[in-house]
Amino acid sequence: MRAVYAAPGACVQKLERGQIKRTFASGPLLGYYVACPNCRYPGTYLHDDVHFIEGPMVETTAEYKGTVITFRAPATLSAEESWRCWGCGKRFALRELEIEALP
Repeated sequence: MRAVYAAPGACVQKLERGQIKRTFASGPLLGYYVACPNCRYPGTYLHDDVHFIEGPMVETTAEYKGTVITFRAPATLSAEESWRCWGCGKRFALRELEIEALP
């Protein structure tokens, strides 16, 4: 499933399956919220645990409250480590913005 960036102001609890939202604290990358492609549970995955690899930042768009907004996000996104969904327990990997279910 292709991951899709959610708008920066989007509520994490309302993310759709496969949507991702970058999170940071006044500086470097902290991690990403990822809505599980299987159950839609919005898990938080930290950079220190998953080791996200971000490509160059580019302008992208997303709809937020009925309005299309433009923001910057990585052109590509991968993770060195897989993660397990906190909702359904399935394991996933992320390669070049493709979320893949693992056995």
